[in-house]
Amino acid sequence: MQANISSKNLRGLSLKDENLKGINLSKEDIRGLDFTEADLTGAILNGATCGVETWWTIPILIISLFIMSLSGFSASIIVNCNLYYFSRIHGVIKNIFTSLISIIYITWLHAYFLKKLPKYLMNIGLMKKEDIIEQGSSIDQSALIFVGIIIIIIVGILIPFIINMDESNDKDVNGYYVVISMSVFVILVNLLLLAYFGESRYDITRRAAGAFIGSILGIIISNQAILKKEKKYVWIWNLFVYLISAKGTKFHGSTLDDASFANVNIKGSSFINCTVNRTSWEGVKRIDCSRIQGNYLDNPKIRDLVIKKRTGKVKDYRDMNLQGLNLFGANLEKIDLSEADLSNSQLTKAELQDSTLSQTRLDNVDLRDANITGTTIEMRSIPATAKLDGLICDFFYPQSNPKQRYPIIGKLTSLEAIKLLQKPSEIKIIFKKDGIDWQAFLQAFEKCLKELKISSDNSEKLIQGFKRELNGDFVIRLNVPDNVDEVEFKDKLIQAYDQDIEYLKTKYKDTLSKTDIDFQENTSMLKIIRQLAYPESLIIQNIVTINGKTVMTNDMSGSSVGGSVGGNFNNAPGDHNSTNQGDNNQGVLGDNNQVTQQNQVGVDAETPLTKEDVVKLFAELEALVKGAEIPAETKEEVVEDLSSASKATDKEEPNKNLALKRLGNVVDTLEKTSKSVDAGQKIWTTAKPIIVKIATWLGAAASSHILGL
Repeated sequence: MQANISSKNLRGLSLKDENLKGINLSKEDIRGLDFTEADLTGAILNGATCGVETWWTIPILIISLFIMSLSGFSASIIVNCNLYYFSRIHGVIKNIFTSLISIIYITWLHAYFLKKLPKYLMNIGLMKKEDIIEQGSSIDQSALIFVGIIIIIIVGILIPFIINMDESNDKDVNGYYVVISMSVFVILVNLLLLAYFGESRYDITRRAAGAFIGSILGIIISNQAILKKEKKYVWIWNLFVYLISAKGTKFHGSTLDDASFANVNIKGSSFINCTVNRTSWEGVKRIDCSRIQGNYLDNPKIRDLVIKKRTGKVKDYRDMNLQGLNLFGANLEKIDLSEADLSNSQLTKAELQDSTLSQTRLDNVDLRDANITGTTIEMRSIPATAKLDGLICDFFYPQSNPKQRYPIIGKLTSLEAIKLLQKPSEIKIIFKKDGIDWQAFLQAFEKCLKELKISSDNSEKLIQGFKRELNGDFVIRLNVPDNVDEVEFKDKLIQAYDQDIEYLKTKYKDTLSKTDIDFQENTSMLKIIRQLAYPESLIIQNIVTINGKTVMTNDMSGSSVGGSVGGNFNNAPGDHNSTNQGDNNQGVLGDNNQVTQQNQVGVDAETPLTKEDVVKLFAELEALVKGAEIPAETKEEVVEDLSSASKATDKEEPNKNLALKRLGNVVDTLEKTSKSVDAGQKIWTTAKPIIVKIATWLGAAASSHILGL
């Protein structure tokens, strides 16, 4: 239930754990509001006034005056922080003000106030007359200098040194040594002034000179903390902001998904561990004066990107976590997003011309009406979950050949670009370990295609693959055709399967024994393998040698199949039945099932392939394709997939899943070409043994996968 906020005076209210979905607080004064754990999904706070309540500035002033009284060094730091936070004075003028205030305050305080304080304490009975020293002060003036020296050592040297121990390669380490040198200089000057002037009548000069030199050092360090956010000193600014925001607008643990903070001055607010998916920060002001922790706003590069909605001099965002950003209408031309994660981000109407989206994660990203013309991107690399309506992409550069535009001439329509770049939709159907009847599944699949009027010419391409999980469950992955509702497709398939399984149960109830049923399920599974995988690609994981014969167990756990193949497959129930699996391949099914695969490549345990061998095979395939007389577009597509697969394999920890996927694309493309172009048949025949070697190595190395060829 949503909270009822009828009062116009919202300042200081507590709205903890409230449901504030979609609430409109535009241009409202929400200073001091506590939104801890509140649900502000879709809330609109455009132009609202955030920050601290006015009364809280009084305690801040008292604390600041106390810190200022310690030394000119500490005075300049706290004055600089206050001026940056509360005023619009910046640059050199702010530094001059800081130094003047520090000198005047320190000189007056130490020269007059501290001398009169003992007399005041004596008058009210808190101090005896004999305790007052000759100059009329019970406070040793030199002690104040040593207090200042201790502060300089701690703030300017000790803490930065401890932090710097973890940053030996820090590029700005020279700046740190400058500060150390300056700190030592300030300490020595103050000691010399104390030794020269002592407690003479010229002590005002000593105090003013010491305060001036200390203020210069304090300005340098505070500017490092406030403006440059230098790690060794930024804790000073963070401590000040923490103190200020204690009574500011709080969004601790709040849900801010799809909320809008456009043009809000969030000075004095705190955003700690809140969820900020697709939250709009466009034009947000004074974010460096707010407390940020536990979300992407911690990163200055990301913060600038979501606030300014454009890239500046920095265009390198490679391998960065950019999940859930709101970049609606952003100008991101020539940005490098290689291997970055943009999942769940809002990029509607974004300008991404000439950018790099190589291996970028784009799950659930919104690219409607975005312009990605001239982008370097892999074909079929955008997930089906991405929204691409109205996508503008006149041409792009495939990753395998970033200098060759696609298409070479002309422009792509939006639909053509989407078809080339987006993966087909995918659904998963899980069959529990109590079993799956493959005959019933195939019948249901064909029935579903007819009912939804889906062409069955290449229906096997819709079956991306299946896998038996370690817990015994079967998972079937299906590519959903364009213009077909995923939920409807899945529901109809499951419904048709349930009907067929009931029919088959009735049909075989009285005619088959338990052994016959088990055997039929085994032969049905081999039929599926035959229909979905070329015979040479069959990789048997449970292989043992008994009396010189290779024996395969009936346990298919952990195996999976993907892809397509044609060919005859004949089987008959009973023991010791044989099934042809390609040239010179023979399988004997039934009790003590045996499989002999005379021409299988890559199974020989004596000469196993290495990663380097596989990379060389990829290079051999690529050279073969480049020299083939096949259409240029087909050649580009295959070379791109081979290059991606080779790179995925050649990593320190090979990305086997990506390599398998790319190799599967190569197989699909070359198979189609072999049926339409004479030269395609020749290259397919030559390439097939190489592909089988690679597939065998990848399959064995990738958790018992059977590559879909």
